[in-house]
Amino acid sequence: MAGSFDSGMSGGCQWSPFNIDFDEYEELVLELVSLNNNLVTDEMLDGRNYQEWFLQALEKHYPDQVRAILLIQSYNNSTMA
Repeated sequence: MAGSFDSGMSGGCQWSPFNIDFDEYEELVLELVSLNNNLVTDEMLDGRNYQEWFLQALEKHYPDQVRAILLIQSYNNSTMA
């Protein structure tokens, strides 16, 4: 089994599953926590999965369009009830 993600027109990526042992994990953690302190993270974009992150990114960068979509969906739902 391999992991994959289809990213549309920009192409996708695939990877083979792998395991790391405790020493490798410890090395990875140390490397990650020592990354550049100038790295800025945005808590608004801390999604639990890709879909949640994607929706949060849309809300952050395209708030007017997201509101319009939600308004249209709300209208459609109310007229179908």
